[in-house]
Amino acid sequence: MRIVIAMSLIAVVSAGCDKSKDADEQKTAVTAPAPAGEGATKDKVPEQVAPAVPADGEWTRYENAENGFSVLVPAGVKPEEMDLDRSAEGMVGKGYQFALSADAIGQLMYLRYDGPEEYDIDKGLDGAVNGAIEAMSSKMTDYKKVEVNGKTARTFSFEGSAQGYSFVGMGVAIGSSGKEIKAAMSLYQKGSTVSPAKADKFVKSFEIK
Repeated sequence: MRIVIAMSLIAVVSAGCDKSKDADEQKTAVTAPAPAGEGATKDKVPEQVAPAVPADGEWTRYENAENGFSVLVPAGVKPEEMDLDRSAEGMVGKGYQFALSADAIGQLMYLRYDGPEEYDIDKGLDGAVNGAIEAMSSKMTDYKKVEVNGKTARTFSFEGSAQGYSFVGMGVAIGSSGKEIKAAMSLYQKGSTVSPAKADKFVKSFEIK
């Protein structure tokens, strides 16, 4: 399976300071791992190489002290890292992608607003999640304003299709401070019997510091 998606919460990173950019300019393509023998077609978006697909087994906690979060991932899986640099909008951050199974991926995101304007964390969370859903050409199936350990947050789920594959996803985005957003998101091929539990485990195990 190969799904080309957007790198999630950078789709509308400036939403919290009431700026806007064309969504097409703010998409960063990443991919889910593909089975052996499946190659890219000529008309696909340039892709980053996904981590090796893990075998079923134990999970371990991935700790990221730099960005202040952690999550459970299949043992032995290493993240693919990418800079989320939107310095023109005053936003910087990092993204991390993990292969959870042959047809599921998980992503972690850290975003920080360093601009001179006041940042509205509620607008930032809403804009980031809605931008991510739009960037993946998917539709929201659930969206809730919640608190996680006393911090303003959003939980969401979505579904869509890309390159002939239907996918389902879920995530949580947390305003960890007045100018920071930390988030976890996962998605898997619709109809999979194993991956939904792995995707759910990834998101529910997400913790921030």
